[in-house]
Formats: sequence, structure tokens, C-alpha cells
Amino acid sequence: MSTLTILAELQALIPPLSAEEYAQLEANILQDGCRDPLIVWPYDGQVIILDGHNRYHICTEHQREYQCIELPLLDLDAAKLWMIENQLGRRNLTPDRMHELRGKQYNLQKKLSRGGGDHSSAEAVEQKLHNDTFDDTATRLAKEHKVSRSTIIRDGKYADALDTIADTLGADVRQTVLAGDTKLTQDSTLHLADLARTDVEQARTAFTAIQAAPTVQAAKDVLAQHRNGIGAPAKVAPAPPQWIPTIVERLAPLATYFDLPLPEPVTPEECFNAVSFFIDLAVKRFSLAVEPEASPPVDQWAWNPPAFNPKVHKLKSVCKYGHVYPLKAHEDGSEAGLRTIGSGNCIACVDKANWERKAAKQAVGQ
Repeated sequence: MSTLTILAELQALIPPLSAEEYAQLEANILQDGCRDPLIVWPYDGQVIILDGHNRYHICTEHQREYQCIELPLLDLDAAKLWMIENQLGRRNLTPDRMHELRGKQYNLQKKLSRGGGDHSSAEAVEQKLHNDTFDDTATRLAKEHKVSRSTIIRDGKYADALDTIADTLGADVRQTVLAGDTKLTQDSTLHLADLARTDVEQARTAFTAIQAAPTVQAAKDVLAQHRNGIGAPAKVAPAPPQWIPTIVERLAPLATYFDLPLPEPVTPEECFNAVSFFIDLAVKRFSLAVEPEASPPVDQWAWNPPAFNPKVHKLKSVCKYGHVYPLKAHEDGSEAGLRTIGSGNCIACVDKANWERKAAKQAVGQ
């Protein structure tokens, strides 16, 4: 028995046998011998198997005789085309395998009809505009397989997508897809191949999640999420503004008094909400300072800021004295701006200064 050569890219064109099918073939050969001859192709000093890979393995393992029939073929593409057409003549093909083989047949025959070479060149494009050869392949195969021309073209894209998946994610992933062990549709397979061309790791993660999907729609949703980058590493959030910790520190006494957890705002909006909450709580619990009947000395004066009304005030900034205070807004929604006494004083500073002057005058009058 001569030694034959198995090319992986040719063997990939043949649907693998299940464990039960292989065991049955092995039992038949051991009982009756290898009745069907192997189809081989002599090329470049080798004898390459085109049909009968499993029979060759079994006969070699058990040292059984086999016969060979040689086919004279021009090149590797011609060998692939013969294998594809031979497989298409069988009846045990799954729909996905049929789509793949028809697509490979279309892509190869289109390539051969164009004479090989670079089909993206200006000469090839010009030839396509003036020659119907490029379109005849799909039309002819559509009539041969009794499907639409668009189906043949779509099968060609599907076959290319499976080749991309095999090259990037592994041949076992392609076999899993073709075996129907996932909820991937033909369109979803194209999308997975597109993702694999740009981000292999993201495509690998997506395929793992797709295998666990219970329905076709769930698989589509998982793939859409990964294509939109949801599975990518999260971006680092920007650091909070430097003035927020100062404000939080000033809220600490109120949080302690009310026995509440100290807030941890990150954004200015969260900080505003925290300040508004504690001011509103303080207004409800404490009576605000009013002008006393008998004004105390200035050194005994205790100042409280005016009540905060969230409907008409907005938290804006910290004044030069460190007061965090909202600005008042007009009824039409426009901001009233800073009322100041001197440069950089806020409303709280104004009210405090006015109260100090009143208390001072009363003390002098006494």
C-alpha cells in the first residue's frame, strides 16, 4: 500500500462523521473490506486524497487493502471544486453545510471564470463593466441548484465568513457552527466574522456567550451587544472635581447630628443633591435665626444662612470666604447673579454683613 497525503484544507471540505457513523464504517470495513475505492490526485510528487479520508484512516490502522482511482486535475482550485461538487451530490447534508458548499462552489467558479489573479485592480473592474462573465456564475449555479441568484451570492458571503471564523477563532468553531450546535443564523455568522476581523478576543468572548444563548433571538442580542462594544473593558471614570471633598467635609457635622451616612458624591450634580438634602433637612428641624428682641453684643452673635428654597436657588460655587451657597433665580428661570458687597462675596456674606451692622448699631445705641 502506498502512502497517501492528506491536505487539511481539502479535508475541511468534507463533513466530519459522528462517532456512531465512524464506528459503523469501521465495522463494515473490518467485516467486508474497503469496497469503495479512494479518489486521489497525483500532484507535485504526492498522491493527495480527495475522497475517502475516513476509509484511509481505518484501512491504515487495521492494515486492510484499498484501491485508488486517480483524477487528473489542473491545480488545487480544480481539486477543491471537484470535492465540493462531489459533496453536493450527497443527500445527508445539513442546510448550513449546503449553504457553505454552494458558497464555496460559487466563489471558486467565479475565481476560475475570471482567470485568477487580482480582481480588485482597475483592469479587473473595467472588465467587469464590459463583460457578463462575472454575473453568469451566480445565474448558472442558481439554475443548477434551483434557488435564486441572490441565494447563491449570499451563500458565497456565508462561506467566506466561515473561512474567516476558522482562520481567527479556530477550525473547531466553524465545525460547531456548521453542526448546528449554536443558535447562530446565517446573518449572525456574517456579523460574527465581521467582529472577528476587527477584534478577535471580542469575537471569541461573544461566541462563548452565544453558545449559552437559549434562543436564536438571545444569540442575536448577545452578538449585538459585543458588536457595540459592551463587552469591551470599561472606560476609567474621570476624577471628581477637587472642590467636592471640601463640601462633603462641611456636611460631616450634619450627617453626624442626624445619624446619617456621609454622602460620597462624584459629580457636581450628585454634590448639589447632597447639599440640597441636608439643607432641606436642617430647615425642617431647626428654627432659622431671626432678629432678636434685645440684640446681643456682636461677639455673642450667632449667624445662620437664609433658608434654601430648591425651587428658586441653584448651587453654583464657593465664595472667597468658603461659603457654598446657591444663587437665586428669577421667576422666568433666569439667574439673578451674585449680589455682592465688595469683590467675591456671596449672598450668605451679604446677609451676614448686614446682620453684623445692625447688631453693631444697636450695641452703640445702648
